[in-house]
Amino acid sequence: FPWCTVRYILSQGANFRYNFACSTSFIVIITMEDVTFDKLYDNYNTLSDAKDKIAEHSGEYLEAIESTKGGEKEKKLATQIITKFFKHFPALQEKAVEAIFDICEDEDTTIRIAGIKALPSLCKDNLNYTLKVTDILAQLLQVQDPQEYNVVCNSIMQVMTLNAKIIIKSLFKQVNEPDSYARDKCLKFLVTKVKGLDKSIITPEIEDFIISEIKNSLHAVQGHEYVELVGFLKSTRVSQSFTGQQELVQIAFEKAELDKEFDPLDQETNHVDKLLTCIKLVMPYFSSKVESTKFVMYICDKVLPKWNEIGEGQQGELLQLAILREL
Repeated sequence: FPWCTVRYILSQGANFRYNFACSTSFIVIITMEDVTFDKLYDNYNTLSDAKDKIAEHSGEYLEAIESTKGGEKEKKLATQIITKFFKHFPALQEKAVEAIFDICEDEDTTIRIAGIKALPSLCKDNLNYTLKVTDILAQLLQVQDPQEYNVVCNSIMQVMTLNAKIIIKSLFKQVNEPDSYARDKCLKFLVTKVKGLDKSIITPEIEDFIISEIKNSLHAVQGHEYVELVGFLKSTRVSQSFTGQQELVQIAFEKAELDKEFDPLDQETNHVDKLLTCIKLVMPYFSSKVESTKFVMYICDKVLPKWNEIGEGQQGELLQLAILREL
């Protein structure tokens, strides 16, 4: 349409949704009421048959993007069209990615799953969207449906083969945010899925990155989270050298807070459990080269003088026995 016609339509406050696919010579106005499932299917065939001239059919692709707001059948077919032809329409990719994100938040589980499965393909066709997609996938790990959760895990693994570092960084980002609803699921994914990956994905460079991220995260976690991350760290090559073993022991020293006074009655800090946990984690590494001296001195100088107080607490005798065993 000429500009004068477009201005007239807009001035009349037309009661339809519109989008503009612009070039230097024309403007196409798309009316969403006309985009049915059959029309989408025709668009799919048109795009498939276009081959080298596919760029001339941005209107059909744009209709697919907008159809993610339609009915169930339209959403599923639109998701397929967006994914299959994503790389051919760089000018519409941002809009396409946002449309797939909306699909991933749909009320219908089957539609959400279709969107989640599509996400790795977007990254494969344009690596610039990897960070945005991985952040969404990390958030999606908190889904409750087991089937949907497995699909999220599979999608993360697919993106991992494209850029493992970005995935790992996104997961640790959630772990380091205390208020993140997804942090527990992200931590679980790290210690159950990423930890067991083979060397084709976890290269020496990626392993170094994981080691660095774990060390940065240890200050932000407590209890079982600390145990799981240290367990992950112990599975890397850090534990295979005396230098690495000394580093693990030093981390345990710092986490046990040996510079602070020992208070067996402080329920919030729970000094006894923390001390025992830290010792058990690094016990296999103590040797003539990796000394346990700081722990021994702390127990003798700070813990044993408060022996009776430990015994008076909850499960006091069991804690006393555990301390003696570790000593």
